[in-house]
Amino acid sequence: MMHNITIKKTSHHYTALAGLLTSGKLADSLGLTTLLRQRLSIKRGWYSRIYPEELLFFFILGVLAGTGNMKALDDLRQDPVLFRLFNWQKLPKMRTISTIFSRFTTLSGQELEAVQQVARKRLWACKGPSGPINLEMSLTETKAAGVQRLLCFVAETRECLGGRLIPAARDADGEERLAFIKTCLARLPKSRQPAAIRVNSAFFSDDLGTIMEKDGCGSLILTRRADPWFTWCENKMAMPWRINAWPVRSALFQGSLLAYNLFVWQIWLIKESYFRKDPEIFWNQLLHVPARLSTSGHQHTLHIPADHPFHERWAALAKALGEADDDHLPPPID
Repeated sequence: MMHNITIKKTSHHYTALAGLLTSGKLADSLGLTTLLRQRLSIKRGWYSRIYPEELLFFFILGVLAGTGNMKALDDLRQDPVLFRLFNWQKLPKMRTISTIFSRFTTLSGQELEAVQQVARKRLWACKGPSGPINLEMSLTETKAAGVQRLLCFVAETRECLGGRLIPAARDADGEERLAFIKTCLARLPKSRQPAAIRVNSAFFSDDLGTIMEKDGCGSLILTRRADPWFTWCENKMAMPWRINAWPVRSALFQGSLLAYNLFVWQIWLIKESYFRKDPEIFWNQLLHVPARLSTSGHQHTLHIPADHPFHERWAALAKALGEADDDHLPPPID
Protein backbone atom coordinates (compact mmCIF):
# COMPACT_ATOMS: atom_id res chain seq x y z
CA MET A 1 0.00 0.00 0.00
CA MET A 2 1.25 3.44 -0.89
CA HIS A 3 2.38 5.85 1.86
CA ASN A 4 0.50 9.09 2.33
CA ILE A 5 2.20 12.06 0.71
CA THR A 6 1.90 15.82 0.83
CA ILE A 7 2.55 17.89 -2.27
CA LYS A 8 4.21 21.27 -1.81
CA LYS A 9 5.49 23.87 -4.23
CA THR A 10 9.19 24.70 -4.29
CA SER A 11 11.12 27.72 -5.48
CA HIS A 12 14.03 25.58 -6.67
CA HIS A 13 14.60 25.17 -10.39
CA TYR A 14 14.05 21.59 -11.49
CA THR A 15 13.87 19.96 -14.89
CA ALA A 16 13.04 16.48 -16.09
CA LEU A 17 14.73 17.04 -19.46
CA ALA A 18 18.36 17.63 -18.52
CA GLY A 19 19.39 15.49 -21.49
CA LEU A 20 18.63 18.43 -23.76
CA LEU A 21 21.52 20.32 -22.17
CA THR A 22 24.08 17.87 -23.53
CA SER A 23 22.51 18.31 -26.95
CA GLY A 24 22.96 22.04 -26.52
CA LYS A 25 26.56 21.53 -25.43
CA LEU A 26 27.34 19.41 -28.48
CA ALA A 27 25.67 21.96 -30.74
CA ASP A 28 27.76 24.67 -29.08
CA SER A 29 30.95 22.64 -29.59
CA LEU A 30 30.12 22.25 -33.28
CA GLY A 31 29.34 25.97 -33.59
CA LEU A 32 25.83 25.15 -34.78
CA THR A 33 24.22 28.49 -33.91
CA THR A 34 27.03 30.37 -35.65
CA LEU A 35 26.66 28.15 -38.71
CA LEU A 36 22.92 28.81 -38.81
CA ARG A 37 23.54 32.54 -38.52
CA GLN A 38 26.08 32.48 -41.34
CA ARG A 39 24.17 30.21 -43.72
CA LEU A 40 20.50 31.14 -43.32
CA SER A 41 19.40 33.90 -45.69
CA ILE A 42 15.83 34.43 -44.50
CA LYS A 43 14.52 37.82 -45.48
CA ARG A 44 14.11 39.88 -42.32
CA GLY A 45 11.51 42.58 -41.87
CA TRP A 46 9.63 43.93 -38.89
CA TYR A 47 11.16 41.23 -36.67
CA SER A 48 14.74 42.40 -37.36
CA ARG A 49 15.63 42.11 -33.66
CA ILE A 50 14.71 38.41 -33.67
CA TYR A 51 17.36 36.04 -34.96
CA PRO A 52 15.96 33.16 -37.06
CA GLU A 53 18.87 30.88 -36.08
CA GLU A 54 17.80 31.08 -32.42
CA LEU A 55 14.24 30.12 -33.33
CA LEU A 56 15.46 27.26 -35.47
CA PHE A 57 17.70 25.96 -32.69
CA PHE A 58 14.69 26.15 -30.35
CA PHE A 59 12.77 24.08 -32.91
CA ILE A 60 15.62 21.51 -33.11
CA LEU A 61 15.61 21.07 -29.33
CA GLY A 62 11.84 20.71 -29.47
CA VAL A 63 12.13 17.88 -31.98
CA LEU A 64 14.69 16.19 -29.71
CA ALA A 65 12.21 16.49 -26.83
CA GLY A 66 9.53 14.75 -28.90
CA THR A 67 7.28 17.71 -29.73
CA GLY A 68 5.25 17.35 -32.89
CA ASN A 69 3.40 20.65 -33.13
CA MET A 70 3.66 24.30 -32.14
CA LYS A 71 1.56 23.87 -28.99
CA ALA A 72 3.92 21.21 -27.61
CA LEU A 73 6.85 23.42 -28.58
CA ASP A 74 5.37 26.27 -26.55
CA ASP A 75 4.88 23.92 -23.56
CA LEU A 76 8.58 23.01 -23.68
CA ARG A 77 9.48 26.68 -23.27
CA GLN A 78 7.82 26.68 -19.82
CA ASP A 79 10.58 24.46 -18.36
CA PRO A 80 12.30 26.83 -15.87
CA VAL A 81 15.81 25.34 -16.19
CA LEU A 82 15.83 25.16 -19.99
CA PHE A 83 14.20 28.59 -20.17
CA ARG A 84 17.04 30.07 -18.16
CA LEU A 85 20.06 28.26 -19.59
CA PHE A 86 19.02 28.58 -23.24
CA ASN A 87 17.94 32.24 -22.83
CA TRP A 88 14.46 31.50 -24.11
CA GLN A 89 13.18 34.74 -22.57
CA LYS A 90 14.35 36.35 -25.82
CA LEU A 91 11.94 34.25 -27.88
CA PRO A 92 8.74 35.90 -29.15
CA LYS A 93 5.25 34.44 -28.89
CA MET A 94 4.50 31.28 -30.83
CA ARG A 95 2.34 33.18 -33.31
CA THR A 96 5.36 35.33 -34.19
CA ILE A 97 7.58 32.23 -34.44
CA SER A 98 5.10 30.65 -36.86
CA THR A 99 5.12 33.85 -38.93
CA ILE A 100 8.92 33.81 -39.13
CA PHE A 101 8.92 30.12 -40.06
CA SER A 102 6.53 30.96 -42.91
CA ARG A 103 9.39 33.00 -44.43
CA PHE A 104 11.37 29.83 -45.07
CA THR A 105 11.93 29.08 -48.75
CA THR A 106 13.27 26.20 -50.78
CA LEU A 107 16.70 27.78 -50.38
CA SER A 108 16.33 27.57 -46.58
CA GLY A 109 16.15 23.78 -46.77
CA GLN A 110 19.29 23.67 -48.91
CA GLU A 111 21.09 25.96 -46.48
CA LEU A 112 20.17 23.68 -43.57
CA GLU A 113 21.59 20.71 -45.48
CA ALA A 114 24.83 22.68 -45.90
CA VAL A 115 24.91 23.40 -42.15
CA GLN A 116 24.61 19.69 -41.41
CA GLN A 117 27.44 18.92 -43.80
CA VAL A 118 29.81 21.39 -42.12
CA ALA A 119 28.84 20.11 -38.66
CA ARG A 120 29.45 16.53 -39.81
CA LYS A 121 32.93 17.39 -41.10
CA ARG A 122 33.81 18.95 -37.76
CA LEU A 123 32.59 15.91 -35.83
CA TRP A 124 34.28 13.40 -38.14
CA ALA A 125 37.54 15.34 -37.76
CA CYS A 126 37.28 14.52 -34.06
CA LYS A 127 35.84 11.03 -34.35
CA GLY A 128 34.73 9.57 -37.64
CA PRO A 129 34.07 6.02 -38.86
CA SER A 130 37.39 4.19 -39.19
CA GLY A 131 36.49 1.30 -41.46
CA PRO A 132 34.52 1.00 -44.71
CA ILE A 133 31.37 3.12 -44.92
CA ASN A 134 28.05 1.51 -45.79
CA LEU A 135 24.99 3.49 -46.78
CA GLU A 136 21.35 2.53 -46.31
CA MET A 137 18.65 4.33 -48.28
CA SER A 138 14.91 4.19 -47.93
CA LEU A 139 11.80 5.55 -49.57
CA THR A 140 8.72 5.76 -47.38
CA GLU A 141 5.33 7.34 -47.87
CA THR A 142 3.41 9.18 -45.16
CA LYS A 143 -0.16 9.12 -46.41
CA ALA A 144 -1.50 11.39 -43.67
CA ALA A 145 1.01 14.09 -44.60
CA GLY A 146 0.83 13.39 -48.34
CA VAL A 147 4.59 13.09 -48.80
CA GLN A 148 7.29 10.64 -49.75
CA ARG A 149 10.60 10.71 -47.89
CA LEU A 150 13.96 9.81 -49.35
CA LEU A 151 16.46 9.14 -46.56
CA CYS A 152 20.10 8.07 -46.56
CA PHE A 153 21.88 6.79 -43.44
CA VAL A 154 25.48 5.96 -42.60
CA ALA A 155 25.30 2.42 -41.21
CA GLU A 156 28.34 2.78 -38.92
CA THR A 157 27.34 6.01 -37.13
CA ARG A 158 23.54 5.73 -37.66
CA GLU A 159 23.47 9.39 -38.72
CA CYS A 160 21.33 10.68 -41.55
CA LEU A 161 23.51 11.72 -44.49
CA GLY A 162 20.65 13.28 -46.41
CA GLY A 163 16.90 13.53 -46.71
CA ARG A 164 14.37 14.87 -49.16
CA LEU A 165 10.61 15.39 -49.18
CA ILE A 166 8.61 14.76 -52.34
CA PRO A 167 4.86 15.28 -52.80
CA ALA A 168 3.22 11.85 -52.84
CA ALA A 169 1.28 12.73 -55.98
CA ARG A 170 4.50 13.34 -57.90
CA ASP A 171 6.22 10.07 -56.93
CA ALA A 172 9.98 9.66 -56.93
CA ASP A 173 11.01 8.17 -60.28
CA GLY A 174 14.32 6.44 -61.02
CA GLU A 175 16.02 9.64 -62.13
CA GLU A 176 15.01 11.47 -58.96
CA ARG A 177 16.25 8.67 -56.76
CA LEU A 178 19.50 8.50 -58.71
CA ALA A 179 20.00 12.25 -58.24
CA PHE A 180 19.44 11.77 -54.51
CA ILE A 181 22.05 8.97 -54.39
CA LYS A 182 24.59 11.15 -56.21
CA THR A 183 23.94 14.03 -53.81
CA CYS A 184 24.58 11.77 -50.82
CA LEU A 185 27.72 10.26 -52.34
CA ALA A 186 29.07 13.77 -52.94
CA ARG A 187 28.83 14.47 -49.22
CA LEU A 188 31.32 11.74 -48.38
CA PRO A 189 35.07 12.43 -48.49
CA LYS A 190 36.56 11.28 -51.80
CA SER A 191 38.69 8.78 -49.93
CA ARG A 192 35.66 7.34 -48.12
CA GLN A 193 33.33 6.11 -50.84
CA PRO A 194 30.82 3.51 -49.61
CA ALA A 195 31.59 -0.19 -49.67
CA ALA A 196 27.90 -0.96 -50.21
CA ILE A 197 24.62 0.86 -50.83
CA ARG A 198 21.62 -0.92 -49.36
CA VAL A 199 18.06 0.13 -50.21
CA ASN A 200 14.59 -0.93 -49.12
CA SER A 201 12.08 -2.48 -51.51
CA ALA A 202 10.24 0.83 -52.09
CA PHE A 203 13.48 2.55 -53.13
CA PHE A 204 14.72 -0.27 -55.37
CA SER A 205 13.77 -0.75 -59.01
CA ASP A 206 15.40 -2.59 -61.91
CA ASP A 207 15.53 0.62 -63.94
CA LEU A 208 17.36 2.43 -61.14
CA GLY A 209 19.91 -0.41 -60.87
CA THR A 210 20.57 -0.21 -64.60
CA ILE A 211 20.98 3.57 -64.54
CA MET A 212 23.41 3.37 -61.61
CA GLU A 213 25.63 0.82 -63.35
CA LYS A 214 25.73 2.97 -66.50
CA ASP A 215 26.65 6.07 -64.46
CA GLY A 216 29.36 4.19 -62.55
CA CYS A 217 27.67 4.66 -59.16
CA GLY A 218 28.00 1.01 -58.22
CA SER A 219 25.24 -1.49 -57.59
CA LEU A 220 22.37 -1.63 -55.12
CA ILE A 221 21.78 -4.29 -52.48
CA LEU A 222 18.15 -4.92 -51.60
CA THR A 223 17.62 -5.20 -47.84
CA ARG A 224 14.49 -6.68 -46.33
CA ARG A 225 14.93 -5.36 -42.79
CA ALA A 226 16.08 -1.86 -41.87
CA ASP A 227 18.20 -1.04 -38.86
CA PRO A 228 15.94 -0.19 -35.86
CA TRP A 229 17.60 3.23 -35.54
CA PHE A 230 16.69 4.14 -39.11
CA THR A 231 13.09 3.01 -38.62
CA TRP A 232 12.94 5.01 -35.39
CA CYS A 233 14.20 8.11 -37.18
CA GLU A 234 11.53 7.72 -39.86
CA ASN A 235 8.74 7.27 -37.30
CA LYS A 236 9.89 9.63 -34.54
CA MET A 237 12.22 12.38 -35.73
CA ALA A 238 11.72 12.71 -39.47
CA MET A 239 7.94 12.99 -39.45
CA PRO A 240 6.98 16.02 -41.59
CA TRP A 241 5.11 18.73 -39.67
CA ARG A 242 1.65 19.35 -41.08
CA ILE A 243 2.26 22.76 -42.58
CA ASN A 244 0.59 23.72 -45.84
CA ALA A 245 3.46 25.71 -47.36
CA TRP A 246 5.77 23.16 -48.99
CA PRO A 247 9.05 25.15 -48.66
CA VAL A 248 8.37 25.63 -44.92
CA ARG A 249 7.61 21.94 -44.46
CA SER A 250 10.80 20.95 -46.31
CA ALA A 251 12.95 23.36 -44.27
CA LEU A 252 11.56 22.12 -40.94
CA PHE A 253 12.08 18.55 -42.18
CA GLN A 254 15.79 19.33 -42.57
CA GLY A 255 15.75 20.81 -39.07
CA SER A 256 14.25 17.54 -37.79
CA LEU A 257 17.03 15.54 -39.44
CA LEU A 258 19.60 17.81 -37.81
CA ALA A 259 17.95 17.12 -34.44
CA TYR A 260 18.18 13.37 -35.06
CA ASN A 261 21.86 13.68 -35.99
CA LEU A 262 22.61 15.66 -32.83
CA PHE A 263 21.17 12.76 -30.85
CA VAL A 264 23.05 9.94 -32.59
CA TRP A 265 26.28 11.95 -32.63
CA GLN A 266 26.11 12.04 -28.85
CA ILE A 267 25.84 8.24 -28.72
CA TRP A 268 28.68 7.93 -31.23
CA LEU A 269 30.84 10.00 -28.87
CA ILE A 270 29.96 7.90 -25.81
CA LYS A 271 30.05 4.29 -26.93
CA GLU A 272 29.27 2.75 -30.30
CA SER A 273 27.90 -0.43 -28.73
CA TYR A 274 24.91 1.57 -27.45
CA PHE A 275 23.55 1.45 -30.98
CA ARG A 276 22.62 -2.16 -30.24
CA LYS A 277 20.02 -0.94 -27.75
CA ASP A 278 16.43 -0.08 -28.54
CA PRO A 279 16.47 3.55 -29.79
CA GLU A 280 13.18 4.60 -28.16
CA ILE A 281 14.25 3.27 -24.76
CA PHE A 282 17.72 4.78 -25.05
CA TRP A 283 16.26 8.13 -26.13
CA ASN A 284 14.10 8.19 -23.00
CA GLN A 285 17.04 7.24 -20.80
CA LEU A 286 19.37 9.87 -22.21
CA LEU A 287 16.82 12.66 -22.44
CA HIS A 288 14.69 12.28 -19.32
CA VAL A 289 17.28 13.05 -16.67
CA PRO A 290 16.02 14.88 -13.54
CA ALA A 291 18.23 17.70 -12.34
CA ARG A 292 18.25 20.79 -10.13
CA LEU A 293 19.82 24.08 -11.13
CA SER A 294 21.73 26.21 -8.64
CA THR A 295 23.33 29.57 -9.30
CA SER A 296 26.25 31.25 -7.55
CA GLY A 297 27.31 34.54 -9.03
CA HIS A 298 27.55 33.93 -12.78
CA GLN A 299 28.20 30.20 -12.36
CA HIS A 300 25.36 27.77 -13.01
CA THR A 301 25.58 24.19 -11.71
CA LEU A 302 23.28 21.34 -12.61
CA HIS A 303 22.92 18.71 -9.89
CA ILE A 304 22.08 15.18 -11.03
CA PRO A 305 20.93 12.49 -8.56
CA ALA A 306 23.90 10.25 -7.76
CA ASP A 307 21.61 7.21 -7.66
CA HIS A 308 20.01 7.90 -11.02
CA PRO A 309 20.04 4.56 -12.91
CA PHE A 310 21.66 6.08 -16.00
CA HIS A 311 23.91 8.59 -14.23
CA GLU A 312 27.12 6.92 -15.48
CA ARG A 313 25.96 7.01 -19.06
CA TRP A 314 25.07 10.69 -18.86
CA ALA A 315 28.32 11.52 -17.07
CA ALA A 316 30.25 9.72 -19.81
CA LEU A 317 28.58 11.97 -22.36
CA ALA A 318 29.46 15.06 -20.34
CA LYS A 319 33.07 13.89 -20.26
CA ALA A 320 33.06 13.23 -24.00
CA LEU A 321 31.89 16.80 -24.53
CA GLY A 322 34.90 18.12 -22.67
CA GLU A 323 33.60 18.28 -19.10
CA ALA A 324 36.02 17.29 -16.34
CA ASP A 325 33.54 17.08 -13.44
CA ASP A 326 31.23 14.07 -13.56
CA ASP A 327 28.84 15.34 -10.86
CA HIS A 328 28.07 18.83 -12.17
CA LEU A 329 27.50 20.17 -15.63
CA PRO A 330 28.01 23.84 -16.43
CA PRO A 331 25.55 25.53 -18.76
CA PRO A 332 25.78 24.59 -22.45
CA ILE A 333 25.47 28.19 -23.58
CA ASP A 334 27.26 31.23 -22.20
